[in-house]
Amino acid sequence: MAEEGNKLTLRRLEAPIHKFIKVALPTDLERLQKHHNNVLKYQHSQQWDRLHQEQINASRTVQGPRPDYQESQTRSHRSGKLIGLKLQPK
Repeated sequence: MAEEGNKLTLRRLEAPIHKFIKVALPTDLERLQKHHNNVLKYQHSQQWDRLHQEQINASRTVQGPRPDYQESQTRSHRSGKLIGLKLQPK
């Protein structure tokens, strides 16, 4: 009976973790690539005000996935199972 409870809990964890890995991370990586391109463009054209604003926006984008990851870790600890997320490059 306890084993069925764990399966149910793990099923509940699967959707948020899947969403984090398949949706949130690729979206944030795409945004970071755009920020990187803009930073290079603004450096080259010496638009320092725009460069500074782009760096601020990029740092905000970097901080974006952190709460999602922490939430997935909190849920995994509550279920009694530690789930390690492996992030593999494409």
